[in-house]
Amino acid sequence: MLDTTLRDGEQAPGNEMTIEDKTRLLELIDAAGPDYIEVGFPASSPATFEFVREISRKSRNAALTVFARATPKDIDTALDAVRDADRFQLQLLITGSEIHAEHKRGQTWEQARTELVEACNYSLKAGVRDLSIGLEDSLRASPEYLRPMMQAGLDSGANLFVLADTVGSCVPQEVEAKVRAALHWVNGAADVTLHCHNDLGLSLANAVAGMQAGAAGVQGTLAGIGERTGNTPLEELAVLTHYRGESLGFRTALNPRKCVEAANAVLEAIGERPWKHKPLLGDLAFSTAAGIHAAGMMNNPICYEFVEPELVGRERRILLGGASGRANIRHFAATLGMSIPEDVLDQMYQRFVLDPSPARYNSLEAFEGLYRDALDGTAQ
Repeated sequence: MLDTTLRDGEQAPGNEMTIEDKTRLLELIDAAGPDYIEVGFPASSPATFEFVREISRKSRNAALTVFARATPKDIDTALDAVRDADRFQLQLLITGSEIHAEHKRGQTWEQARTELVEACNYSLKAGVRDLSIGLEDSLRASPEYLRPMMQAGLDSGANLFVLADTVGSCVPQEVEAKVRAALHWVNGAADVTLHCHNDLGLSLANAVAGMQAGAAGVQGTLAGIGERTGNTPLEELAVLTHYRGESLGFRTALNPRKCVEAANAVLEAIGERPWKHKPLLGDLAFSTAAGIHAAGMMNNPICYEFVEPELVGRERRILLGGASGRANIRHFAATLGMSIPEDVLDQMYQRFVLDPSPARYNSLEAFEGLYRDALDGTAQ
């Protein structure tokens, strides 16, 4: 697994991080368990170059990945930045589809292939031993374009190909088929991984489909941050494989709790809060206010809960809202150490259901007020 929070995640508008933030986050990301951490695009700015150079001097569990376009200048800058790293991977950005060749780069297929071959040869002569080919937009490419490009990369010494759903347009069946085809083409001579975007909300599903087809890993980000609608959220992949890895046929070394801790730190660094319903991270991810759900969960949380909140350092909450029943009120009172007689509970419920803003009773002050009013009602 490769974490690209500090490269693809940061390059989205408003996601810029300070050097201090990135240095702190790097340690949290490393503790979360990815095999590689893509730490930046050194040729993009002096600040990124200095950050990569500084952090490459310290050994970590994960290998560092640096990103470069397929030019000698970019490659030299990237390698200079990681010259002190004990382990690193160079990822070259390669024109991966007819659409990008024609409309972005103005290249013929032959020019794109030549650029790939020359960049691979230059990288290997410069001492690179772990060479990844990032085939941008390749999941929209035709086999006639992509297969010979990958063969050229193989012949030039690449050991990894990254298939990218750059615009997030794929569905899982397509990803599975294209990964299987790519693995057939490389025939064990290199690994294939995935880089999925979330424009249609399918990045996680596409990543899972690709790994079930045999992909060696996924490139993703914490909290799913990244271009436009973001990337595969690694914390969700970590939890999914914790529960379903055996049945899905693959595992990861990602630690669910540490991924969630790091994801929250990432959001704090960029000044964002997760959507309240966001899986694992949102304020309501482990909360319910519906009376039917609450009653079931009070019998056994498994009734309405698949992910155990304790796995990721969260707590389940039974709250109060417009669909709540007496069970919610009783449970909420119990969490406050209050034992409520049935006649008082009935009075509380009658007042509660008539209130136009019942969620306000989730505050201690309002709930105690509801309790006092109910006491007064039963005393009359």
